[in-house]
Amino acid sequence: MAETTRKPACLRWRSLPVRRTLARLALALAILTAAGAGLAVWTMLARPAPDPTFSRLVKIRSAAIKAQIGQIFGGYILVIGDSHVERLFLPSLCGVPVVNAGLSGAGAADLTNLAATLAEVRHPSAIVASFGTNNLLAAEGRPAASTHFAGQAVDLVQKLSALSTDVLVTDLPPMKPMYSLVSAETIHDYDRALEAVCAAAGCRFVRLFEAAGDRSAAAVALEPDGVHLTNYRQVYAGAQADLCPPRSELRNRRRGL
Repeated sequence: MAETTRKPACLRWRSLPVRRTLARLALALAILTAAGAGLAVWTMLARPAPDPTFSRLVKIRSAAIKAQIGQIFGGYILVIGDSHVERLFLPSLCGVPVVNAGLSGAGAADLTNLAATLAEVRHPSAIVASFGTNNLLAAEGRPAASTHFAGQAVDLVQKLSALSTDVLVTDLPPMKPMYSLVSAETIHDYDRALEAVCAAAGCRFVRLFEAAGDRSAAAVALEPDGVHLTNYRQVYAGAQADLCPPRSELRNRRRGL
């Protein structure tokens, strides 16, 4: 019987069982690679999209505001702010026509950009600015957030002061306790920051919403989202004593002086 030729050691690994094992490993590696690619795509799609820039929104909103100003003869009051302002229906304040310059979702820096687009239009007799909620929610309770917010508020007040010598800044509206990171004390921190900004920059700080109810929102009717009020006009109407100037000055505002 002929002697069986023994394969060299370097060729033994190429036997059929080994080849099958290698094929299985290659298949498993391909599956893992495909799964990893799929996971990467899923992660990319599932990841929250970055916040859109407000540049286009500011341009669109600015055009609408300018159109409103062009329809008013004489003085007017500009009310600028975030969604708390955009949801406000207020044809006049202190007997003077109101132009609503609210921009939902805007923070202090966004409103500074919006105010910059109004530099070339006929300036208002007075400005009421209400902002800070979006800065507050974005900060998620970080300790130094109110200081950063104050810096942005200074920029906004300076830009508004170039449009009118009478700038009023309101406190922040109340929220429901569902926002665990936004306590009544946190809102007060932002109010104190705004009050300090006005003391330094020459604007007038008005506790508009504090007069409407306590910070637990127990005395203020809120929308189901727990952030927005159901009737902003009522709040502004109830605070005209704080918002409106003396009668002699009011006559000048009506004339646009």
